[in-house]
Amino acid sequence: MQAGSGEGRGEIEVNTSLESNTGNYSAKASRAVSYIVMHYTANSKDTAENNAKYFRKNVGSSAHFFVDENSIYQSVAVNNVAWHCGTKGKYYSACRNDKSIGIEMCCSGNYTVSKKTQENAAQLCAYLCRVLGIKDVDKYVIRHYDVTRKKCPAQFVDDPAQWDAFRKKVKSLL
Repeated sequence: MQAGSGEGRGEIEVNTSLESNTGNYSAKASRAVSYIVMHYTANSKDTAENNAKYFRKNVGSSAHFFVDENSIYQSVAVNNVAWHCGTKGKYYSACRNDKSIGIEMCCSGNYTVSKKTQENAAQLCAYLCRVLGIKDVDKYVIRHYDVTRKKCPAQFVDDPAQWDAFRKKVKSLL
């Protein structure tokens, strides 16, 4: 599956013009994806475009999608393995990079993911759930925290009600 520019995701289309540096992912012809892992960029303030540009030039990690209040950029094709949830301490044995899609939510100020960015991420997440056949959102849409115990996305870890509201939104969009 390759999400392309022009394919609708609610009100926002996915921009695929800034592919990540090839040193940031493992190329695959296809793969079985079971999980969608939600992250946040943990920056004071940033955009999806700026993150996609960064990973186009720099090597070390990646995510499939970056989402902000106004845009979604796909940095790694979903058939490829992005390096978004690895760690030395693996807490969620079934979810690894090769079995998941990573969505990074950008911060709109003060290291906070805005409600609008969360809405856009929920729309993208619901779309991916439909394409991948994920029906059990509570089991297969997870936080980076659930995989590694890293406090990511911080808002969803610090305030579980926000995490519950996000998943409820994804379910309502399905």
